[in-house]
Amino acid sequence: MIIKKGKNNSTFFGKELFKNAKIFFSKLEWNKILKFILIFSIICTCLYVFMQFTLFITVDSSKYYGEWDTVRGFSFPLIIFLVTSIFGDNTTGVLIGFFLFYMGLIYFAYKIIKELLYDNELQRNQTKYWIMFIVLFVFNPLIIGYSHTLLTEAITPFFYMLFAYLCLKWNNCSFKKNKKQFIVISIILILISIFVWFIKQPYAPAVWSLIIL
Repeated sequence: MIIKKGKNNSTFFGKELFKNAKIFFSKLEWNKILKFILIFSIICTCLYVFMQFTLFITVDSSKYYGEWDTVRGFSFPLIIFLVTSIFGDNTTGVLIGFFLFYMGLIYFAYKIIKELLYDNELQRNQTKYWIMFIVLFVFNPLIIGYSHTLLTEAITPFFYMLFAYLCLKWNNCSFKKNKKQFIVISIILILISIFVWFIKQPYAPAVWSLIIL
């Protein structure tokens, strides 16, 4: 069979291409794509704002970096060691590491609000809660400021938010229905408590008590 080349063939293939493209785009989940674009834009904006400021080093910073004072605990020096080993032993490397903790804080705050909004009463005012989320966590000058300081305040809020999220999951987890998940979360909570205790934040017990209650 001989296929004749000409205008009809080009028109046919053009229609087929348009049809296949239409089917392809119709199957795309545009809600997820737009959500990804929004999240990616927020992350890029936060990264841009975050890196506009330099790392602030205080007198107390020397207790964690360089000659480590063992009285201060091992947690923060260990994190600094890991961050500088991965991203470079300089202020830029430290800032990149602290930015990841900052993003982690925002992520778990987002997860907590999302979990709480399953409550029908809270859903009525969900716009208000998302505005509070943006103001209190995403663009909070205190959080951004402390994240640029070589002190334990740069990372501790992340662990508090992680602990709060796991407590929420633990509270909603049934020991009878899912023993494995209940035990795993319990062990992680204990390990985080020990790790944060050695960060030596004086207000840690008060925050822990409020989260558990």
